Amino acid sequence: MTKTPGRKDASRPGQTKGYRIDKRKVAFAILLLLAFVVFGTWNLLQAETPTGDALVGGVLMIFCLGMASFLARDLKRVGTVVEVGPEGVLDLRNQEGLISWDRISGAEIKRASIVRGIRLTLEDGKRIDIDTQMLEVDRKELMRVIAETGRRAEATPRR
Repeated sequence: MTKTPGRKDASRPGQTKGYRIDKRKVAFAILLLLAFVVFGTWNLLQAETPTGDALVGGVLMIFCLGMASFLARDLKRVGTVVEVGPEGVLDLRNQEGLISWDRISGAEIKRASIVRGIRLTLEDGKRIDIDTQMLEVDRKELMRVIAETGRRAEATPRR
């Protein structure tokens, strides 16, 4: 078995498993957004007079540029961005920090058609979403790892 650099082997209990950004998915999304911007710019330049449609197109182009720049941050990320281990779940893309297992009251796969991922429900009712769309892992696999690691953490006595 070969190890992926930056990932710890999670097949042994007590190990942390990390997941990276899939650079190919991010690059494809950025290229698609930039294609919309180029097409929109060309379309606006072809218009003889500005209309309401031109305004809507301009706003959509600005939105696409903003999303592309937002995604470009993910291309710069090195190492794992989501880690699941004996201490809890960590998503470096949000401000929550490490979420310990004793704070997590539930986890489920988000079934939304646009944003896909895992939703963690904390004891205080707060919900935290882990977006898996641009990760190198499928949301079902991540859910399986979270469930197994959480069960192991609950079974392990605290010191």
